[in-house]
Amino acid sequence: MRVLSSMMVLGRIESRMSLTGTITFKFGGDRADENVDFSVGAEEEGTLRAYLREVTDLEAFILRGGVPRASFRMNWQAGGLPEFSGVEPSDDQRAAFLHRLRPFLLEDEATYFNRVRGVVARSSESAFLQEYLHHTKDRFTLKKSRGQFTMVSNDLVINSETALNLWLYSKEYHRDVKKAADLEEAHTITPIESSRPIFVMMLFEKAEAIRHLGHVVYKMLQV
Repeated sequence: MRVLSSMMVLGRIESRMSLTGTITFKFGGDRADENVDFSVGAEEEGTLRAYLREVTDLEAFILRGGVPRASFRMNWQAGGLPEFSGVEPSDDQRAAFLHRLRPFLLEDEATYFNRVRGVVARSSESAFLQEYLHHTKDRFTLKKSRGQFTMVSNDLVINSETALNLWLYSKEYHRDVKKAADLEEAHTITPIESSRPIFVMMLFEKAEAIRHLGHVVYKMLQV
């Protein structure tokens, strides 16, 4: 009985060392299902579970209307200066949104998007999953949205990771003086506030990427 008991305990310990399984992606129409084999270690599984908890909170916040969508318009007539207008969340709504996004946007967070995406990427050799993650990364880094339009002010691409991080680290998450100066230098013609609806739109784009990765993590943890 002692030997059997020890073997049972050892089996439980070994089962906690890794999470292994197969997840299935289903599509409409005639497209065949995609089956993806994966394996992650115990520590990585903990990271995935932490990520899923944060994604669940973020998704609930968005779905209950915690923050309205932003919009942006620009009018520019020949010989004149551009005129900008936009609709954006209130200061409190924006602050709540940024709070929910913080675990995914800051590099020193355990649930930083690119860190978790790397965990998922290393878990499988599936070409389908790697392509899915590549597209999800393009959305998070705003490469996908820049394919639709690019806005430049004084050599700074406003709808870019660089500009967004200048804003986040100088106006929202931190008060970095150097980054604030760089952001202001790019807004000599228009005020920084004119770009804020664009920054909020970019945050929504990142949130979609975060949720898409979360759906994969959810499938992995349900195995």
